[in-house]
Amino acid sequence: HGAMWIPLVFLFFHRMVERGWGRRAFSNAALCGLSVGISLLSGHHQAPLFTGVALGGVFLYFLLIGKGTRLRLCALVGVAVLFAALSGALQWLPALEYGSRAYRWVETPQPVRFGETVPYLAQYNYGIFPLSLLGVLFPKAHLTNDPFLGFVCLSFAFFAVATGWSDRRVRIYAAVAVGALAYAAGHYSLFHGLLYAVTPFLDKARSPGHAIFVFQFAALVLAARGIDAYLGPQQPGWRRWRDHIVRALVGIGLLSWALLFWLYLNLKFETNPGDHVILSSLVAFLLAALLYGFHQGHLTARAARGERHAQRIEHPGRR
Repeated sequence: HGAMWIPLVFLFFHRMVERGWGRRAFSNAALCGLSVGISLLSGHHQAPLFTGVALGGVFLYFLLIGKGTRLRLCALVGVAVLFAALSGALQWLPALEYGSRAYRWVETPQPVRFGETVPYLAQYNYGIFPLSLLGVLFPKAHLTNDPFLGFVCLSFAFFAVATGWSDRRVRIYAAVAVGALAYAAGHYSLFHGLLYAVTPFLDKARSPGHAIFVFQFAALVLAARGIDAYLGPQQPGWRRWRDHIVRALVGIGLLSWALLFWLYLNLKFETNPGDHVILSSLVAFLLAALLYGFHQGHLTARAARGERHAQRIEHPGRR
């Protein structure tokens, strides 16, 4: 799937930005473009297009803040675009040839051709419905695309934003996550309509809900940053946020159980009642206990991460 390449795309992009001029910067730019091109070989343009929009937003951010490096950054992005075009040519060249002759039915009375804009109303039912935002916490609580992250990832992502806002990358990926979620909401979001109107070829990606993978990617980057911060050296002001997260986990877990118990008493259950909610609530309780035990000093960082102690094996005749 084209979406699976997004971590490599952003990894090489950040390395490209940080390496300055020289062979290492250009090699990372080439690898960034190569990753985009390979994602095109998945056979569908939608995921690579959403990745490109997110990457374009991050590029514009670095372009605005880098007054003395704008020319270098544009040159490196040019290299990335070149390698993306070369590596993805096996897909996009035949697609252009086919698209110029194809008719596309998009829930409109007449089909559209390649050079025609897909009507905005054709995307009306393909975004993330607001009710599906519950699916960020609870599995299968969605109507269209699955936005699931779970209590563990969302808690650490929130901790990263709350305690590491001074870190530029935290701000970048928080903005990417919010922007992707706003775009995936489709017609419920003004942001989606704005990008649809001004971004070339974005009308060809007619399922905005599929952009939820960009939100999940950015949230997982923040979660990794949050885990490192939580298990690393603690700052004086962080204890308050740790307490808030633990209380929120316990509160949401208790509320979920109370609502399910009320449904049980009122005979509202159907097949397999509330299994996913119950399991998610148990995860919330276990995570709250783990975090509480860690910052109370009852668990070491190694134990909290679930690492096994390495055993040193001595061989005869060796020191």
